[in-house]
Amino acid sequence: MDNRPLKNAPRLRGHSAHPPLTDFPIALLAISLVWDIVALASGNDIWWQFAFWSQVAGLIAVVPTALTGFIEYIVLPDGHPASGTATRHMLVMISATLPYIGSVVVRGGTNAPEGGQLVLAVALNAIGLALLLLGGWLGGELVSRHGLGTIAEESTTPGQTESNDVVPRSNLHAPGNAISRGSKQ
Repeated sequence: MDNRPLKNAPRLRGHSAHPPLTDFPIALLAISLVWDIVALASGNDIWWQFAFWSQVAGLIAVVPTALTGFIEYIVLPDGHPASGTATRHMLVMISATLPYIGSVVVRGGTNAPEGGQLVLAVALNAIGLALLLLGGWLGGELVSRHGLGTIAEESTTPGQTESNDVVPRSNLHAPGNAISRGSKQ
C-alpha cells in the first residue's frame, strides 16, 4: 500500500489544502456564541448582528473546507488505519454545520431574537459549538495520530515507513534529540 494516502488530494503550495481552510469556519462559528453571550449580558443589539454575520460567514467558509475535506476522504484508500476516524470526523462536522444553519434560519436576520426564538437560536449555537469541538478534535487525530497531510506523509515513498528528515515519533524524546534537550530549532 502507498504510504502517501493523500497524494492525489488538493494542495496549497504543496501542503494538504483542507487543514488550513478549517481555521476560518471554526473561528467564525465558534465566536458567534461569544457574541450571543455578550449580547445577552449587555443588552446591546449590535452583538446579535455580529453573531448572525459570524455564522453566515462561517457557513460560507464551510463550503471550500468541506469540499477539500471530502476529496481527501474519498482518496483515502479502503482499509487505511485512519478510515474510521475520517468517517467519524466527516459525520460529526456535517452534524455540527446543521445547528448553525438552523440558528441562522431561526434568527431570520440581524435583529435581536426574542422569546423562544432567542432560546432556540442560542441553544442551536451551543450545540453546534460542542459538535464543532468534537469534530475538530477528530480532525486533529487524523493529523497527529495518523499523520495525514503531514510532511512525513508527503515525503514517504511506497514501502517506506518514515521520511529521512523526520524524527520518528518513538524517538522524539530520546536523549540527544532537540525535544529532549528543550531546544527550539
